[in-house]
Amino acid sequence: MNLFRFTLLLMLVGIAHSAEPHELVVSLFQTEQNLQIVAAPERVEVCILYPKKPWFSRKHPTKYREGRYATLSSTDAALVSNKLIDQKTYNWDSAKACMPTFNARLRFHRANQVVEADLCFDCDIIVFRKMGSPLGGEDIDSVSGELFEIVRFHFPHDRVVHLIIAVNEERKQNRLEIEEAIQCEAQRKGPP
Repeated sequence: MNLFRFTLLLMLVGIAHSAEPHELVVSLFQTEQNLQIVAAPERVEVCILYPKKPWFSRKHPTKYREGRYATLSSTDAALVSNKLIDQKTYNWDSAKACMPTFNARLRFHRANQVVEADLCFDCDIIVFRKMGSPLGGEDIDSVSGELFEIVRFHFPHDRVVHLIIAVNEERKQNRLEIEEAIQCEAQRKGPP
């Protein structure tokens, strides 16, 4: 299944969900066992992902090279696990029209099992994988910033981290300019 079809499937599944909160979270992991790997890992690691094709390429990257892995502290590991098993973390009733370019990967280890979580900080999307196969994914707008700060802490000098910071600053500036333009237009028109 190509990335476009998988992303479309994720959007449709996200819109169609009407299950209980716990069932929704389990659906991201396909099984309770996979959920438990993320809920109670023995170790959590993070790495930067580098697209094998340049970001400016006409083709969307589907393959990535992993950077070196760093192990999260027990505090950060618990924070990440708790966020990712909380149904309030996810935007169940939304769908984004974007093609994620994943920037970082979390690996949750428990016994001899590993669940991975690929993060796109541009569109605030997470996709869970096990043994390279997608399990599920969703929008994570509410926790994307916290997860990015953990990545930033471990890789403060990485070019991907600096690119994400620059893009976020540009978006923030654009939002401020739009808000100022709206206020100026409202003042120009006067009261209704």
